[in-house]
Amino acid sequence: MELNSSASFVPVINEAVKAAKKTRRYHILIIISNGHIDDPEMARRAIVEASKYPISIVMVGVGDGPWNILREFDDQLPERRFDNFQFVNFNTIPRSNLNNPDGGFAMQALMEIPGPFLILISQLKSVV
Repeated sequence: MELNSSASFVPVINEAVKAAKKTRRYHILIIISNGHIDDPEMARRAIVEASKYPISIVMVGVGDGPWNILREFDDQLPERRFDNFQFVNFNTIPRSNLNNPDGGFAMQALMEIPGPFLILISQLKSVV
């Protein structure tokens, strides 16, 4: 795939939903994207649907974007059951820790995971 071509990440989100249904375990889906999305509305619906299951989605942006829609997915989908989407622009991650730049990336990519995971677990316990 060329970096400037559009893509759909809906099929991979749907596969993650299937895996979560089958295993009944928490999953973290990491997607690397150039920001070009074929059908933003379908992607939005897939993210909302995935929020019904124990899945967090980390979208890592590479290249020069556009990033607006991914930022919107991160911050502006109030119909989600929990905040299941984290967008990280790989090119703008602070590299302040020169001894461990990979750790800085991991921290940015996974920083929202504990909160949504704990919220989901508490919701599941109240249902069971």
